[in-house]
Amino acid sequence: TALRGPDEVLPIQPEIKNVLVLGGLGMTVDFMSERLLLLEPKQPVVAPPTKPEDRRAMETAWQGMRHEYIDLDNGDSPGRVQHAVRAICSGRFHAIVLSDPTSDNAPRVIEQWLGLPLQTFVKSGGLLAVTSCDCSLVLPKLRQFFGVAWQFSGYYRTNWAAAPDNAAGVTASLPAHLTNLVFSAKCTSLSAVPVHERLFGTTAESCTQSLVPMMSSKPLDRRPDGGDAAQEYDVNVAMHDYGSGALVLFGDINMEPATVQLVLGVCKVRSPETPPADVAALEPEEAEAAMALKEQGNALFVAADFAGAAQMYQAAVGKYSNRAGAVGAQRQELVKLLSNLSECWLRMGEWEAAASSAAAALCVDGTHGKS
Repeated sequence: TALRGPDEVLPIQPEIKNVLVLGGLGMTVDFMSERLLLLEPKQPVVAPPTKPEDRRAMETAWQGMRHEYIDLDNGDSPGRVQHAVRAICSGRFHAIVLSDPTSDNAPRVIEQWLGLPLQTFVKSGGLLAVTSCDCSLVLPKLRQFFGVAWQFSGYYRTNWAAAPDNAAGVTASLPAHLTNLVFSAKCTSLSAVPVHERLFGTTAESCTQSLVPMMSSKPLDRRPDGGDAAQEYDVNVAMHDYGSGALVLFGDINMEPATVQLVLGVCKVRSPETPPADVAALEPEEAEAAMALKEQGNALFVAADFAGAAQMYQAAVGKYSNRAGAVGAQRQELVKLLSNLSECWLRMGEWEAAASSAAAALCVDGTHGKS
């Protein structure tokens, strides 16, 4: 199935894209992650029940992708944050979803921990999707790490559709069946979005939608500040190319089923065919140290000192710091180290440890025969 439990580690497999979902940084409950992952809410959420046809559409959107989920616990658990950093740098993911980083602690967590790894991930070709119930709280860090020019514009419900002046960009970023999507959502919208960065926004027919009569049916063909909507209309999904990858921001505050499909659609279409490698690469001195430890382990293995060999192989794996290494020699050497370590455990009768090391090797290379 497309959905996986929070403790499962995804291997890299052909024609399957891996998505890392980072949650637990929202103002209150992590409902955006729950909606994205099609999970039952842990706490009551005031929202209409999902229609069966919407549920089926969201399940279909997950086809060809799998996920790992990490709850960042509002940054209060350093171990979880460090686990997230290691996952970002693992070289196993095509796309990352940063789910609603709007809590008071979110700017600190991004500044101190997540910002630079996410920046490197995107720069080396990855796709980063950010969902938010309040874009004004997210934009400062996106400007800092990715240089976006976007500004907060407004907060209202209306109909949203693909940006007609960026048809080529929309087509290149989403499955074909979503390029004609029109849906109602309450969003925190963006302005100052360059034409080539607009994916979804208001239409010529868009009007405010509200249960309060005096707030409903106001046309949005002209901005409240008097600007010309034909030149500067509001956007609720914006994409910014950065390095070899891209950042996408979604402003739907309720994570409507249509937005779930858009998030998954852009992860599927716009992410690279293979996970970006640079974020997982070792520095030359780290790679050299790992290989030196491997040679010591090999010598001990030949001498039938399997415990000593295992210790050296473990130390060599430690140099990777949960990164997979650059594609090519570094990654192949990690697989060999884990496979050798598994063999040591087998020789010592440590069956569970042997299975764990072999599984770790297969997570890096699902086609490795010896594991």
